[in-house]
Amino acid sequence: MATNQATLVVDIIEELKQLREPLGITATQTTDAAGNILFSVSLNTNNLYSNFLGDNLSSIESVFEQLNPIIDLLTTEIPILSDIPALVDLNVGTLNFKYDSDNSSISVLDLIAFVGEYYKAPVDIGLINDIISITEFLTKIPSGEEIKLGQFKITPQGVFETISLA
Repeated sequence: MATNQATLVVDIIEELKQLREPLGITATQTTDAAGNILFSVSLNTNNLYSNFLGDNLSSIESVFEQLNPIIDLLTTEIPILSDIPALVDLNVGTLNFKYDSDNSSISVLDLIAFVGEYYKAPVDIGLINDIISITEFLTKIPSGEEIKLGQFKITPQGVFETISLA
């Protein structure tokens, strides 16, 4: 191991040690045939939640959990309207009568926006859509998993190179 490489490896290991407890970041270290030192870096979500996000995330989740019944109502599909193909493809002004472009259903929120646009009294549903996105994100955060962040290497000359990002 060259001096530049050794110094860089020691520095990286020290940095990763400092991130291990609060964030749950870990790395495995191997060496390939060319003398490159390879690191695979990952994040343990249990440590991230318990040590770093902890109570803050719980507080945020509790606020958004109270909004879930309203969000469920607003995103509920209206079956009869969703079954009429002409309505699903209907556009008025700049409003596309679809909540989700991958889904050909019409929700209560779509209907509110459509009626507002139709009667020239547009309803800004941007904030509601943002809240829906945040609650969906919070429910999708994995718990108790290891998330691979990526791999990098340090060449014998001490050059740091990214191999892959997750």
